[in-house]
Amino acid sequence: MNEKGSVVRNKARLIAKGYCQEDDRDFDETFAPVARLEAIRMFLAYVAHKNFTVYQMDVKSAFLNELLEEQVYVEQPPGFERKKSLLLIQIYMDDIIFGSTNKEMCEKFSNLVQWKFEMSMMGELIFFIGLQVKQMKDGTFISQNKYTRDLMKKFGMEEKSLVKIPMNTSVKMDMDAEGKAVDQTRYRALTGSLLYLTVSRPDITFAIGVCARF
Repeated sequence: MNEKGSVVRNKARLIAKGYCQEDDRDFDETFAPVARLEAIRMFLAYVAHKNFTVYQMDVKSAFLNELLEEQVYVEQPPGFERKKSLLLIQIYMDDIIFGSTNKEMCEKFSNLVQWKFEMSMMGELIFFIGLQVKQMKDGTFISQNKYTRDLMKKFGMEEKSLVKIPMNTSVKMDMDAEGKAVDQTRYRALTGSLLYLTVSRPDITFAIGVCARF
């Protein structure tokens, strides 16, 4: 789905049963290239500072590869620091976002990857792992409007009122012995969903952090 919730294309998913691994045999052999959300925010902040456009690619058919037996060493290529052009790439499972100070470098990279692998060029970055990204001349804006609407609908909070300050930082939390018992599964699901919302809403981090302690 795109940022509006409309189906862009249908995909067939093949799920590997990771629980079939055996301890002391192949338990530690799973690797998935997933960029941390903090790294993605830093990536978008940097490209906004450098004022270049970010593009997105998607793997047409994600599959598992056999692990390398050899050690792999990675370093910057010779002359990297001397070159004026800069290419940044981040990988999240089968999604890739990239941008460069030189637009021609973006074209060369996308052509190379599409020639080497089965990839789809999706154009400028608009929607990525639940983040809505709007790239403008005066800055890059990140929001989670669709995610927030879906979250509120899922947990029946559409009619809840808004507050500017979610929680007093000096509040003390105590058990309500006379209160109604909480559905633990629902509470954990709601708290976890709200934790992901802090990616674009750092102002609610303290309140959600307090909820996560219980």
